[in-house]
Amino acid sequence: MLKTMNRSCTFRNGLTSIELMVVVSIIAVLITLLLPAVQMARETVRRVSCSNNAKQLALALQMHEDAMKSLPPTLSRSRGPNFLLHWQARSLAYLEQQDLLNKVQEEVLRRVQIFSNSNRTVTIPSFQCASNPDNGFLIKPDLGFLFTHTDYCGVAGAREDNGVFRLDLRQLEGRRFRDISGGLSNTLLFGERPPSELFAGFGSWLGGQDTSGAATYLDPTDFTLNVTNELGECSNEVRPFGPGKRGGRCDWTHHWSFHPGGANFAMADGSVSFLSYSMDKNALADLASID
Repeated sequence: MLKTMNRSCTFRNGLTSIELMVVVSIIAVLITLLLPAVQMARETVRRVSCSNNAKQLALALQMHEDAMKSLPPTLSRSRGPNFLLHWQARSLAYLEQQDLLNKVQEEVLRRVQIFSNSNRTVTIPSFQCASNPDNGFLIKPDLGFLFTHTDYCGVAGAREDNGVFRLDLRQLEGRRFRDISGGLSNTLLFGERPPSELFAGFGSWLGGQDTSGAATYLDPTDFTLNVTNELGECSNEVRPFGPGKRGGRCDWTHHWSFHPGGANFAMADGSVSFLSYSMDKNALADLASID
C-alpha cells in the first residue's frame, strides 16, 4: 500500500517536446514584436543626435555671420586661403576646429589642389548623421580620390537661387541675415543630403569645383539640370525632396535622409525641424526662399 502511494505522489521533471515547442514559439513571437520597437528606439536616438549636430552647425553659421557680417558663400571663389572651400569648411572656426581650418588654408595658399588637400579625409563628427550607415567612412567618387563626407547640404531655394546658399558661381559673397526678409525662423539654412559617389565633391565637407557639391534646390520640380556623367545615367534627372537610396549615384540632386519619412533641416534662427516628405510643396518653397 505504501509503495502505491509513493508512486502516485511522484512528480514529472522537465517538459515534453510539445510544451518546449510552445515555449519556443512564444519567445519567437515576443522577439518579433519587440525587435521593431527596439529598432525604432535606436533610430529615435540617432535622429536626435543628428538634429543636435545640425543645431551645432547652424549656431556656428550664426557666429560666422555675427563675426564676418555675412554667412559664408556656398563655394569660395575668391583667390586666397578659402579658395574652393565649401561653406561647411568655412564654419570650422566656430566649431572649435580653428587648427584644422588653418591646416586646410595653409595647403590652399601653397596651391595644393582642393582634392589633394591632406585634410580632406579628416572626420568632423558634427558634420555627419548617425543614421547614415556610412557614418565615418571615406567616399571614393568617380575621380578616384577619397574624402570624408558631410550629411548636411545648403538650401539654394526651391527652384531658383532665392535661398541662403546660392548655386550661381558669380555670387562671391555670402548672404547676410538682414537680407532674409522672410524672417530667420521661417527660412531654411541647410538640410540633410547623404553623399553621392557621382563626380567630385558631392558630399565633401572640404570643398570642390562646383557649388552643387554644397547646396541644392529643395523642390526642383520645374527645373532641369543638364548633368551627364560618362554613362549618361543622370542626364536631365531632377528629383524633389523625397526618399533616396544608399549609394544612389543620382541622389545628390535633392535633399533626403536615412530617417524614415523625412529629414532634419536647420533654420536661420538656429533651430532644427524635422520636415516630412509629404509636406506641402508650396510651404516648402516658402521656407526655402529668403523672401
